[in-house]
Amino acid sequence: MSDAPRRRIFIAYTLPAESASAVAMWAAGTLGAGELRVVPAANLHITLVFCGPVASERVEEVVERTRAGILLRRAPIYTPSRVRVLA
Repeated sequence: MSDAPRRRIFIAYTLPAESASAVAMWAAGTLGAGELRVVPAANLHITLVFCGPVASERVEEVVERTRAGILLRRAPIYTPSRVRVLA
């Protein structure tokens, strides 16, 4: 393994602003007490692929391949239907 700098990257779907706001409001009201840190609506996303540590010089390659894949197969439109808390 190389000693070159590595970046942890992931491919994610950005939530529509209205959905992100609703989830953030729910989280603040339900989870906002105690030691939990509630994530701001602007930071909410759905991680589709976690690539893990990637050499810095290969990050742009991952971005290009991801964009090419989206152009070939349009990204689906996700509609949240419920939130479940898993123990």
